[in-house]
Amino acid sequence: MAGEGFLQRFYDASVFVRGDDEDFCAWRSYEVVEKTVAKLVEWLYQSSTGLYSEGAQPTGSHRQGLQLQSRASESASDFDFLIPLRFPPELRLRGRRTVRDPSALDRRLPTYIYGAQGVSLFRCGSRLVVDLDTLRADGATAYCDEPAPRTGNPGAGARDRFQGSIDNRHLNPVHILQDFHRYVQNALTADENSHPRDNDPVFQARMIKPRVPQIHKSIKERITLQPWDPKCPAVQLIFRLGEEELVSVDLVPAVQDKVVLSEDWQTNDLARLSDWWDKEPGNSQERFRQKGEEVGRVGADIVAKDGFWRFSFANAETAFLRDIDSDGGQRRKALRLLKFINKESWVPEYGKILTSYHLKTVLLWAQDIHPETEKWETLESSLKTLLSLLRHCVNKRKLPHYFLRDFNLFNKRYREGNGFYECLALQILNKEGELLEVNPADYISLRVPKKHSESPGAFSRAETSLQGFNSSHLKKLKELEEKQLYEWEEEEPGNKNVTA
Repeated sequence: MAGEGFLQRFYDASVFVRGDDEDFCAWRSYEVVEKTVAKLVEWLYQSSTGLYSEGAQPTGSHRQGLQLQSRASESASDFDFLIPLRFPPELRLRGRRTVRDPSALDRRLPTYIYGAQGVSLFRCGSRLVVDLDTLRADGATAYCDEPAPRTGNPGAGARDRFQGSIDNRHLNPVHILQDFHRYVQNALTADENSHPRDNDPVFQARMIKPRVPQIHKSIKERITLQPWDPKCPAVQLIFRLGEEELVSVDLVPAVQDKVVLSEDWQTNDLARLSDWWDKEPGNSQERFRQKGEEVGRVGADIVAKDGFWRFSFANAETAFLRDIDSDGGQRRKALRLLKFINKESWVPEYGKILTSYHLKTVLLWAQDIHPETEKWETLESSLKTLLSLLRHCVNKRKLPHYFLRDFNLFNKRYREGNGFYECLALQILNKEGELLEVNPADYISLRVPKKHSESPGAFSRAETSLQGFNSSHLKKLKELEEKQLYEWEEEEPGNKNVTA
């Protein structure tokens, strides 16, 4: 139990620091961020003429109780907020679809198309697309400002009006993020007496103009807006709340409470363990049925990322994680510890091979595969349970998305070379994971932060193997990472011709 005692002390001292001062700082940081974001949303509402009509909603690791609270991290806290978009139609996910005619697909969400079945969505990897032919077949009605043609082919006129509605009444994922970034920038740079609609003549003609809460100059000066990144679903802010306290804040535009997950999706499109795990644990089908029912009850959101609308199951994840340690287990602690090791040791060494979402997905799967209480009784056993599953996924080169069948989160592919570097990052993760699993206490003592010293036995042999591997390949991996010579492979088998 010496290793368990070390891990508990290290966790309390470095990973999730508690105490009156630390707890107060964390609470104070969140209070400042929450009030500032609320004022930003008021500005967004006026700038977008009502597109962002609801308040910000906390999400992510902080809401799920998986956040780090450490002295070593450059960013003391990370806060994520969903910013709901006003969107009237209903969206219905019909599952996956093999696409033969990409020209029939549209990545935009039509806002003025109504039908008995709502707007049909289909999934291609993690991307969501609208099939225009399916909408027409469903008898959807298109509304647009163009008058109906009096002559010519009535069918052609109906098609034109249908396409006109798509073209003129839609939410484009690229434009949403661009405009959202501009709105936030304007709010942070505006002077105290300005209004987001100062240049709108209709607004200026009003006798009574709504007031917008102003963000105090002293707060604005401490906020840095990060450059717009089309591959990221969030507008990112850095709050400097103290001399050394940096808080990262992600604002994510999202369509909420509009997606209806069909029964077909719940029964056929949820991931199955047999796709990648060696055997099905007992009662797995029952757990999948319960999972499908819970996801259907909680629902799913969609967010804009890399030119497409994509699913976010943050609310379902929160529901699954809410009582995760109700049996007295150490699951939440183990995940925080693994996140800390990744952030402080692996990311500086190799780049962002593993993300927080990867590790959270490992925890969700581990719950299904290892429901036994004894696997989670101690911090050391819990950490090793997570590492065992992580290494299994690394060796399979597949970490399935917890909600989307056949979507592999280990889908990063390097463009250079003859294919050898496609699995290089995962090979490194496997060796690091092996080293950590052999003796977590020794690993943390020697490598977090990394020190040049040796340890006896299996740890020394694993360390020698890792050092030899790094000396041969680490330079090349760093070069590929720094030059961003990689791509994300998202199409499923049979969908290779999707170009929408």
